Amino acid sequence: MPDILATENNFRSLSIKDLLAARDQYHYHLMNKTNVVGTAIGLYLIRKEDRDPPEERMAQRVKGIVSTPRDKGERTFANSE
Repeated sequence: MPDILATENNFRSLSIKDLLAARDQYHYHLMNKTNVVGTAIGLYLIRKEDRDPPEERMAQRVKGIVSTPRDKGERTFANSE
């Protein structure tokens, strides 16, 4: 049974209707951002060689590392899952 008082969000529990409503609500705001060319709904793709984002953040937090952006190359269907 999920903990409804948990601080982490479980976005996988949102319905398509919820996702479409949120996208419609923020579409205009997002489209006025410099690098945004469109909005969509769906699951996030992560590169096969990357760790899961929560694991990565926790490992950096434990080591006291401040993350810096790095060039990972283009994300494609072939190198993502």
